[in-house]
This record gives sequence, structure tokens and C-alpha cells, in this order.
Amino acid sequence: MSNTQNQTQSNASTHYDLIVQGCGFLNRLREVESKKSKYYAATLSANRGDQGERTSFEVRIVGSDAKKLFAGLLDQFPAVLDKDFKKRPSVFCAFSVGDIQPKSYTDKDGKEVLYIDGRLLRFLFINVNGKPWYSKNNPNLLPVEGLSSSTAKADDEQPVAKAA
Repeated sequence: MSNTQNQTQSNASTHYDLIVQGCGFLNRLREVESKKSKYYAATLSANRGDQGERTSFEVRIVGSDAKKLFAGLLDQFPAVLDKDFKKRPSVFCAFSVGDIQPKSYTDKDGKEVLYIDGRLLRFLFINVNGKPWYSKNNPNLLPVEGLSSSTAKADDEQPVAKAA
């Protein structure tokens, strides 16, 4: 084996990607400001099983298109940040989440709450209050300006996501 081939093989990535795709409700949308950075975060209540069970994901929004869509949601529907959950619009989406790991915390009643921590990579569709707001594959919806995924046409009947 030549030295160049050996060096290339040793530089090759040795990690694996575990990506979860699913659908569920987007809750607790928020902008988080830490000492080092500012980022978007949310809780996904994902559907699973035949009986409508739910799995909770705490996610940081990291995908560039996902960040633009998230910013568009916050801009067009400011009520998603309302403290009173009854005033918030219902946001249902299909998503891809990576870098998942199990985590837990103890709630105010002393019970351990389990959840999955991860990074939201992309949205496949987003419905707000039961109506389509964004779809990667639907040419009748206009995606956020500057998204790389589509050459969609505008539909006057549908809400349109705005760029951040």
C-alpha cells in the first residue's frame, strides 16, 4: 500500500450518522440566548405506534433551511411564543433529527422525565392550524426565499413563509 493511500484511509471518517425521521407537533418554540451564541430550539412531540403514543425530542434547529423556516414561523405567527399555550397555533410537521441521545431531568414533583436530545436538520412539511404552510415537495406552496430545496410556485390561497 502506498503512503498516500494509507494516509487517505487514516483520514477517512470513522463515525456513523443516526438520523430519525418522523412527524409530530412542534411545541415550545423559542430563541435561546447563551453567553456564547443565540439559537433556535423547540420540543417535538413525535407520533409513534398504533395507539398514538408520543416520544419527546428536545431539539436545537441547526439545518440552514430549517433555521429559515423556523424564523419564518416566528415572524408570521408570533403567537407561537405566547406563554398561554391555548393562544398558540397548532404546528404539525415532518422532520429529520440527528445526533440523538437519551437524557432526563427531574420535574417539580420529583419524577424523572425522559426525552431525546438532538439537532433538527430539516423539515419535510409544516402545517399551521391544520393548513399547509410549507412543503418540500408541494409546488403549490412557496418556500422561504433563499431555500435551496425547491423551485416552487406561489399559491395565493396558502400562507407563505418569509425569510428571516
